[in-house]
Amino acid sequence: MSSQQNQYEGSRDNLKSARASAGVATQQQENAVDTYQEQIEKGTLKAGISGTVTAINVKQGDTYAGGVIATIQDCSAFVVSAEIDEYDIADVKLGMKAVFKTDATRDEQLQGEVIFISPTPTQGSNVTYQVKVKINSPTDRLRLGMNAKLNIILRETADVLTVPYDAVQQDENGNDVAFHFVTTLEHEGKTYVYLQGDDENDEDDAMVIEIFELESEEDGDEAYDRLYPVDDDLYEVLYNKLLEEVQKQAELGDEDACEGCEEESCEGCPLDDGKAE
Repeated sequence: MSSQQNQYEGSRDNLKSARASAGVATQQQENAVDTYQEQIEKGTLKAGISGTVTAINVKQGDTYAGGVIATIQDCSAFVVSAEIDEYDIADVKLGMKAVFKTDATRDEQLQGEVIFISPTPTQGSNVTYQVKVKINSPTDRLRLGMNAKLNIILRETADVLTVPYDAVQQDENGNDVAFHFVTTLEHEGKTYVYLQGDDENDEDDAMVIEIFELESEEDGDEAYDRLYPVDDDLYEVLYNKLLEEVQKQAELGDEDACEGCEEESCEGCPLDDGKAE
């Protein structure tokens, strides 16, 4: 009986040990299932903001090793970012109005407002400061990453006459050159303004002709005209067109000399300022 009793107790202990081992294995499996379930739940990425997904760096089935999974950007409100030179940055203030153009929006001038001025310079060879301008003119033609030509309005004066910057010139001696209106001509559906410059200090009495493209623009309820300088190639074409117009007028004129074109008098000549000999 002693031998059988020992075998019985040994078998009973083995059974208890097997049950204990099975319980431990079962618990380990249950823990593993819970861990996998938690990982699956965390595998669904939820964005904390609304916007447009512009980049995805991790796809389904990839092993995540850290870093940025996806990039979401707000495309409903664009911002123009620009670098302003240290010479001009002190004049820029928050809330200042700005205007800009892009290749995508063609000749349309969009409105904006300065919303950020960096207190520290951008790292680089030149000292510049980042400025951000909020776009106040909604348009569906803008896209992220586009280039823009930006102008920040430092000062405004109402009810005054204005001239383009290029119309204010000086000669090689630093003397002011005065410009006055000559005429307007049409070319390929656009209107161009001709201005004549007279340098009172020039002994040669040289005549300078500047040509600008005339564009009508709107700012809210207000409409105004703006002049833009033309490039050298177009200038040559338009200047020749002016000479052709002068020649036509000369063919209809009398025998008096026209000071403008130095041809026979042409009444109404675009270059005749009324000083015909």
